[in-house]
Amino acid sequence: MQSQTNNASQPPRILVMEDDLALVELYSEVLKMEGFVVDGATTLDQARQLLDAHHYAVFICDMNIGNRRSTDLLREVLPHLKETHVVMLSGTGQYQTMVDEIGVDFFLAKPVDIDALIALMKRLSANG
Repeated sequence: MQSQTNNASQPPRILVMEDDLALVELYSEVLKMEGFVVDGATTLDQARQLLDAHHYAVFICDMNIGNRRSTDLLREVLPHLKETHVVMLSGTGQYQTMVDEIGVDFFLAKPVDIDALIALMKRLSANG
């Protein structure tokens, strides 16, 4: 996975996987304004392809993608995302224990505070 390396002189790259296109656009727009390179995916398959093609400082993913859970993809790819921080989003706090068990770095409850999201992305990409 992650066949392309991330050049230190390039801005940090973030993948946003969310089945609500309006939220993908919102998160992408505000993160791009902060200088990040952002890719968006609305399906697990799109996210898998992007994860195979690029190195990401941060992978932001919603718990539910259509009628599937992103934990299916995470269980598959997490062992290969050694230098990628994973942030799970959900409107339901009950999933926090599950995502902690599979190795997700952070859990954010929806609705997401945009300023908090930006601050977290800056912190994680600086440590990545």
